[in-house]
Amino acid sequence: MTKTEKFAHNNSEFEIRTTTRDDGVEARTFSKGKHIATYSATYEMAGDMLHGGWGNVADNLVDFAKTDIEHDQLPGLKAVLEDK
Repeated sequence: MTKTEKFAHNNSEFEIRTTTRDDGVEARTFSKGKHIATYSATYEMAGDMLHGGWGNVADNLVDFAKTDIEHDQLPGLKAVLEDK
């Protein structure tokens, strides 16, 4: 199952694709169709987060990805945004 969420930041469009995999959950960020970063958690981590009061792991991965973009924390982000 894949869920796609789009959002804008600083006049740029981003896409975060969340996917369930055999070994856990993965969120991948894209801009202009180019991969920027991957966030992942095993199902064991997901269970620990849920029981620890952190909520749904997929939602948290999306939040982490958005925060990294909004705070310019990704080394490859500038190159992707400057590539026409």
